[in-house]
Amino acid sequence: MTQKAFSQTVLRTLFDYLLSEMGSSAHDKGLHQHEVPSSAVSENFHITANNLGLISHELMLTIDQAAIASGHLTQLLKPLDDGRWLVLSGFSRGRIKGTLIDGHVVTAHVFKLNELMELLNCPCDRLLEWHLIELKAPMDASSHHEHDHEHMPPLQRLFEMIKVEKKDLWHVIVLAIASGLLSLATPAAVQSLVNTVALGGMMQPLTVLSTLLFIFLVFYGAISIIQSYLVELIQRRVFVRMAADLGNRLPNVEWSKYDDKNGQELVNRFFDILTVQKAGAFLLLDGFAIAMQGAIGLLVLAAYHPLLLLFGLIVVLWISFVIFVQGRKGVETSIDESYAKYAVVAWLETLARNGQTFKFSGGPELARERTDELAYEYLNTRKRHYRILLNQQYSLYALYAVASTTLLAVGGILVMEGQLSLGQLVAAELIVSGVLASFAQLKKKLESYYDLMAGVDKLGHLLDLTVERETGDVLKLSEPAHVGVYDLTLTYHNRYTAFKNMTFEIMPGEKVALFGGPGTGKSSIAELLTGLRVPSHGHVEINHIDMREIRLESLRQSVAVAGRTEIIEDTIIENVRLGRPDISVHQVRDIANRLGIFPDQKQLPEGLYTVLNSAGSPLSSSQTRKLLLARAIIGNPRVLILDELLDDWKHFADSPARDVLFADDAPWTLLVLTGSKTIAQLCQRTIDL
Repeated sequence: MTQKAFSQTVLRTLFDYLLSEMGSSAHDKGLHQHEVPSSAVSENFHITANNLGLISHELMLTIDQAAIASGHLTQLLKPLDDGRWLVLSGFSRGRIKGTLIDGHVVTAHVFKLNELMELLNCPCDRLLEWHLIELKAPMDASSHHEHDHEHMPPLQRLFEMIKVEKKDLWHVIVLAIASGLLSLATPAAVQSLVNTVALGGMMQPLTVLSTLLFIFLVFYGAISIIQSYLVELIQRRVFVRMAADLGNRLPNVEWSKYDDKNGQELVNRFFDILTVQKAGAFLLLDGFAIAMQGAIGLLVLAAYHPLLLLFGLIVVLWISFVIFVQGRKGVETSIDESYAKYAVVAWLETLARNGQTFKFSGGPELARERTDELAYEYLNTRKRHYRILLNQQYSLYALYAVASTTLLAVGGILVMEGQLSLGQLVAAELIVSGVLASFAQLKKKLESYYDLMAGVDKLGHLLDLTVERETGDVLKLSEPAHVGVYDLTLTYHNRYTAFKNMTFEIMPGEKVALFGGPGTGKSSIAELLTGLRVPSHGHVEINHIDMREIRLESLRQSVAVAGRTEIIEDTIIENVRLGRPDISVHQVRDIANRLGIFPDQKQLPEGLYTVLNSAGSPLSSSQTRKLLLARAIIGNPRVLILDELLDDWKHFADSPARDVLFADDAPWTLLVLTGSKTIAQLCQRTIDL
């Protein structure tokens, strides 16, 4: 590998290709708006990828493993010895889709495995280092982060969500047109059969006609199967992109967004991806097919006679009235119904989360009354929505009755006057009866469309959650850090001021208590020092570097906080390690012993591999508190913040944890946020809030 692979020219071409290929919104904004480093060093690759909304991982894979792992949204990259980049983006039927980047030149290839081995000059079973590239936010184009508080219209958001699928969508549309044409095979065959019989039928034309009809119907079935397969692939990719987007977005949402929202309840909107999948697939397959068949069928009628052209126009106008006039508030009422549905879900979650509270005093009565109120509101919104659907259904069945009768009467007159053949009349009846029968069932398609729009709207509430900034320099600390707070003011939503003009400094390695009673802003200070919140005025410095100039991800690798009880449903090891592969099981066991988390090893037969629930069970509350502390200190942070973690810790002064936290050679500067004077006295000095 040469430094040429990491030159500014090559990296710019490479990232431009990746952003375009993966459908990133950053590509639409122009790569020139993002910084591509001019220095030829590989470390810049990961930084640049992050700035452009990409995630870069380094993996050790064999060539065949890399080929299988690669895909449209998981591109695998490898710099070559001659300065080019190899990009793998898919594997199918023994062929590997790849691209070679050489300076400004981008060349697409389809490799066989042996050709790839020759290019890399490497046997198939040798492990090679690859860069796995994924989009941070695959749905970013369908999110709305402007500050005007407008919510992107659901139809516009849907188009943005499926824009990356435009290639397969065009295939589905072309197949739908072909399917619509082939659907005329039966009426055409019947018309020919009637005309043949009327003229004195013979066996040979009937045989030819039957054979041709069979062939056309086989093609029709094959096209329908291909359509179904393409739509299935689109469904899978939409689900994966949405899950991947939220998997990255939710941990990086601005903390203030949860001030007036319940994040756990908000995530329930993710289930609407299933509605989007099913309703979208239904409309793509059935809805579009009906539209194509109807349009083609009415065009064929128009070719038979001018009166039938007028008949077709009236049908189109009637359908337009049903969709655009009667259904003009259909999306709005469907969204209202969805809001009411989630209000019920939120309340039921509240009941489940506070089970003990609702067992005592007037809890059961409150539970029933509030449930009845919310269910009643849901019924009202559902009635308003169904009223629209019912009116549309009346109109559609009226169209079916009137149009079928009119065509029979008009067609019969035209046949008697010799302006239409009997075969044409029969074919027209078959075409129209099929089309109108489908139109009569249009209510299901319209309901699916309204559900689709409501589902997209709900997903939008997740996609519109604003993420934290990703700019700044990497913070590198090897010793306990200096902490400076200067003229700091924090106001919540321009209403409540937590504190004003606060200033203090903490020297490297110092153990300091920030003492204050309830409402003095202790937790708010912890959030400011970790970058979770942005101060209304003033600033924070870590090692004399303004926090606004530090990349938050880098900051949180050096600054740790323990306070809120947040347990993931996983083993004790993973709760302590928290995705840090460099932390071994031995280190977890060592820190658990030093803090005295498990005085009785027999208490947990599975030891560190015991799976915890979200409340920390089967651990006790004191063990859970120690577990949170272990998670914070095992990575040797340079600033350690304890947010009221020690206040309810019985006999903390005599516990092994005190020796760990307050050791003279501890690698951190310690800030103890507390409302306990006993705890504050353990520190070297106290700052009163």
